[in-house]
Amino acid sequence: MKIYAFIVTFNRFELLKRVVECLRNQTYKIDKILVVNNASTDGTSEWLAIQPDLFVINQENLGGAGGFHTGVKYCYEDGADWIWMMDDDVFPEKDCLENLLKYTKISPCINMNRYYSDGVVVPCPYWYYQKNYKDNLFYDEATDNQYVKEPDGVCFEGLLIKKDIVSQIGFPDKDFFVAGDDTTYGYRAVKICTPILVKSAKAVRQAKSTEKSLRPLTTYYTVRNRHLIKKYNKRYNLNIPVSKWPIYYIYVPIKRILVCLTDNSEINRKLMKSVIYGIIDNLKQLTGSTFFLHKI
Repeated sequence: MKIYAFIVTFNRFELLKRVVECLRNQTYKIDKILVVNNASTDGTSEWLAIQPDLFVINQENLGGAGGFHTGVKYCYEDGADWIWMMDDDVFPEKDCLENLLKYTKISPCINMNRYYSDGVVVPCPYWYYQKNYKDNLFYDEATDNQYVKEPDGVCFEGLLIKKDIVSQIGFPDKDFFVAGDDTTYGYRAVKICTPILVKSAKAVRQAKSTEKSLRPLTTYYTVRNRHLIKKYNKRYNLNIPVSKWPIYYIYVPIKRILVCLTDNSEINRKLMKSVIYGIIDNLKQLTGSTFFLHKI
């Protein structure tokens, strides 16, 4: 059984080095570690060039979605049986992969259990985990541990996925650039399997649970990518919740305007512009990297 792991990175040199060390030190040896470098300019490329045990793909900045597309595609075509996806700011504990692999007979899509750096658990997927966690908690006698059924999807932060699933649903869609790519990919996976989350497979995020600040770039793509999610929903009959779609066109712009009336800070002005341009570009059905067009 060949296990490949890959990390998508962009200008997070110090964090990337920590993630690489976490993968190198796993109690279950990884057959190949790949780094997808999205045109980093902070010394990442130079450091990767002298790491003899890493396979590196340097590409233009295609965002998180483009990075995960490249990573899954390479691992799949190179013959990996299982592919472990990793972001560059999440640090798996040394026995994380070993604990994930205990459940390969239960599910072909396995999420690790992520924590913020202050110890608060990261819900995944957010809307399902919070409402139905207890009803979907199972005890596995074979491993003396617990896992959670995740019928709403997967998260690309630490997902372990079997090659057979990739062969049926393809690679992540790079058109998203950022935001929504794992949502649609997870819902496609759910059409043919039931993903799970393994409680004993732990990883720690760099961020704290109290860090709720919005980023203009992420806000923009979250709004812009509504048309892509709608397309996937219709094409594959995914049943992705649509009740929140209007929020990006009514509530969010009004909230940003009201906030700017009382706190006309630069970040709030940028966030308001991100929402407005996101709506416009969603109506234009733009894809890929478009945030830079608006010089926000």
